[in-house]
Amino acid sequence: MQDAIARHVQQPNTTFECIVDSPTLANWRLCPHRDTPTPTRVRLALFSFAPTQADSEREQRVNQALDRLPA
Repeated sequence: MQDAIARHVQQPNTTFECIVDSPTLANWRLCPHRDTPTPTRVRLALFSFAPTQADSEREQRVNQALDRLPA
């Protein structure tokens, strides 16, 4: 995962995606952050048909923490 993120920082790619959880589930993924002018930023995205409230809150907390990291 660290290598994939490092490659994205060096060469930003709009199709970047890094699976965070189990490859067979792939519910949690790091993706390019489209709402920022910095193309190297990533966000955590939840890909689930039935996300729980806890899932949504986790996604929001992690993304807020990622947004606070220096660019």
